[in-house]
Amino acid sequence: MMGRSLRFGRAGCSNSCTDLARSSACLLFVAAPKSALDVNSLASIPPVFKTFQITSNPAALTKRDAKHDKADKNPLNIPELRAYWNLIKTAPGIKGAALRLHLWSGGQRVDQISKLKKRDVSEASFTIYDNKGRPGQGPRRHTLPMTPQIKAAISELKPDGEFVPSNKKRQNAG
Repeated sequence: MMGRSLRFGRAGCSNSCTDLARSSACLLFVAAPKSALDVNSLASIPPVFKTFQITSNPAALTKRDAKHDKADKNPLNIPELRAYWNLIKTAPGIKGAALRLHLWSGGQRVDQISKLKKRDVSEASFTIYDNKGRPGQGPRRHTLPMTPQIKAAISELKPDGEFVPSNKKRQNAG
């Protein structure tokens, strides 16, 4: 299946298939072979797994192809960006402020913005952390300049507690 996706021009799909096959969500390829392999060394594994006569885990042997690990970039063109800005520039409340912060910060991931902490905001910059695609390596720091537009959006979010975009209920939250 992974080779087929390459032949049909869907290179990134082969890595997705590899990830799925190795994930705990795919029990057929992960849990059952692992249990069958461990049946002789762990008493907690039911003996019925011996009948499978499994000698290797095919999912564990698959590897990702790093040359196909590229971001799927589909930026807005100028007319689309103008239309988006016209929709959000006067959007009221916290939702509007969050959308403006998202746009003015360069379209950062919503997950990164939602985890922005007050301690990571200064007069000159703010820092977000990127966990995506780095298992076991720790988050990547991104320090971005504080612009007047970003400062206004953060102010409109009315930071309350540890995080800039608070999840506390407010009146007139928008």
